Amino acid sequence: MQTMDLISQYKFDGFHFPRNSNVIEIELTSKCVLGCSMCPRNQDHDQSHSKWKLGEIDVSAIEKLAFQIPMTRSIILCGGYGDPIYHTRLFDIIDILHKYDKSIHLVTAGNLRKSEWWQELAKKLRRTDVICFSVDGLEHNNHLYRKNSVWNSIHTAMQIMGTESECMSVWKWILFKYNENDVVEGFKLSRKLGITAFEVVSSGRIPPGFTPTKTLNQVLEEIEIYKFRVTQK
Repeated sequence: MQTMDLISQYKFDGFHFPRNSNVIEIELTSKCVLGCSMCPRNQDHDQSHSKWKLGEIDVSAIEKLAFQIPMTRSIILCGGYGDPIYHTRLFDIIDILHKYDKSIHLVTAGNLRKSEWWQELAKKLRRTDVICFSVDGLEHNNHLYRKNSVWNSIHTAMQIMGTESECMSVWKWILFKYNENDVVEGFKLSRKLGITAFEVVSSGRIPPGFTPTKTLNQVLEEIEIYKFRVTQK
């Protein structure tokens, strides 16, 4: 790419981001500990585990990108193939994005990081930032879709981020058949953990046998009924 092209757009890992984009999503790493059945990692059958190249974006590339997109206010750190919390220099990346006045929306499944790591992240993220935990159930069933997940580590992560960080915290719950009767309990737990928002969503990628029998509106109404009853006590 010619130097003049860099003024208007930056070619970043195969994608072109217009300089005036308000929001940009970056996949920091291909590292992940989960085995979700509908994840592209497990749907791309031509890629065996032995062929997977586990890597991460160089920090210098992040700074180069941040410098060239002054109009972009928010950076989403998510992943189609990896979880951003496994980037070895995530904290440095957060510092760089803050230096360029970017707000951060970090999406994670919240697995297998020590409490000390989460406490450091809680200090790093600001009130303009968001951390979103993708957790689809409770201790007894979250692992049914998010295979290899470890509930104790997830619980610790959400509790620390919900109570020790000034950033907004979100618990995003995909509605499946196995968790449709636990939504209200999930909402209650989110309140106890100090999570700012509890979000139930539907998905177009439902594994066989996981299709919910309840609609999204039905479970959202159950939450509203519970909230109303609490206010009447």
